[in-house]
Amino acid sequence: MAQAETIQFTMNDWLSNAGIVGVHNILANADLIPRENENALYMNVSDLNEFSQYYFKFFLDQYQSLSSYAKIMAYQEKINHWQQTDYEDFSSEDYADFKDYIQNTLKYYVKANSFKKIYPLIINHLDVIQATKELPKLVNLTQKNNFKVKRPEIIELMKEMSQQLRPIYDYFTAPDAKKYFPVLSTLYTVVNNTWTNISYFNRSNKEPDFYIAYEKTFVDPVREYLTTDHSKDKYHCSNCNRPVTKPDLSYTFLNDMGFDTARKTSNVWDFNNDLTICPICQLMYSCSSAGFNFIYGHGLFVNSNNNIDELISINRKINQEIWQSSDDKRQVTPYAAMIRTLTEQQLKDKEYVLDDVQVIEYENEHYRFNILPRNIVRLFKKDAASFNRLRGANYSLNGTRHYVYEEVADYVLNSQNLYLYVNQILKIYLSQPTAVFIQAEQVDALLKINHDFLEGMKN
Repeated sequence: MAQAETIQFTMNDWLSNAGIVGVHNILANADLIPRENENALYMNVSDLNEFSQYYFKFFLDQYQSLSSYAKIMAYQEKINHWQQTDYEDFSSEDYADFKDYIQNTLKYYVKANSFKKIYPLIINHLDVIQATKELPKLVNLTQKNNFKVKRPEIIELMKEMSQQLRPIYDYFTAPDAKKYFPVLSTLYTVVNNTWTNISYFNRSNKEPDFYIAYEKTFVDPVREYLTTDHSKDKYHCSNCNRPVTKPDLSYTFLNDMGFDTARKTSNVWDFNNDLTICPICQLMYSCSSAGFNFIYGHGLFVNSNNNIDELISINRKINQEIWQSSDDKRQVTPYAAMIRTLTEQQLKDKEYVLDDVQVIEYENEHYRFNILPRNIVRLFKKDAASFNRLRGANYSLNGTRHYVYEEVADYVLNSQNLYLYVNQILKIYLSQPTAVFIQAEQVDALLKINHDFLEGMKN
């Protein structure tokens, strides 16, 4: 039996499309551009040889700056600066931040269970947990023993501390450590947003190397499938209709989508499960995390499914808006990035942007679905300046910080009048002025958006 040279992924439902975009993003990030036609993507079979490496490299390159590893390494440059300047500009604020870093970042993460799984894979046999325990105890400041009084002692302590931190930083910057630790937190903050319970996330998994675990679960079955004769198979993949030898694989591993087919047979017709999938679709679904745009637990995927190029293009532009628009990523939301993408000048002549399009949002471990109608897209275009003016506006309610830009986008997408929302913000401002950060011109922008929204509803 001759083995095919390419693997075809055909556009289908939103989750399949997210997986297809993910496959494209993973390969493109490795400088491998997959072939595509109007509604299908083609991956070379030879790309399977390094696919697990490509897979995690994508998440490393995309999300490393937000990882726990980045937080650990954040102080290395500062310490180098203080050493080079002999701590001339070292202030009480620097000391307070450093104390917080040692206790709540460095010592916290090095003893996390996820880190402990990786330590046996690292060639450097430094006991990092013990090394952090042996760091000098930092001075506690009081009103009497303030920073100014204790500064000479603190500077000497910092010099000693910097020497003992050096082997720890050397440990985390070694090539094998950089292969694992920067990716590690993305497994738990990004990858498992769309799938879990199998491979590295299976509780019974004994393989600490997530590269190997992913290879065994997702890549090896595809290789086996492609070299097997399926002419006599009795089953078919419920997603792509490829023949399947055994109904071993299912949607169970997909978050908020699959179910335990062994225990919940009542979920299928006549208690007979026919929702099996082939290894190729399982691989595709594992890539859906790379098709969504995630930041701080909030994800977005625009299922603009007229054709492959459009699907990939609009989600890529949203990604670019998220990662290029601001240094402070906490001020960036996928919704805001989507609005800016849809209102870009270079997209105004693209007719497909005016088509009704499905928007899938991921938050609080669940998906939410919206349809982006033509009149709402037109509103985003018409009031692009007003929406942009809302950036930075926020308020606190019941101890939670709310960002106006994102909430207004949510209201508009759900065709909700903004009058009650504006009223709520003003009431909070009157009772707790310090809890609201919004200017008069931003309130005007809210009212203009609402006026144009109501006008659009009439038309």
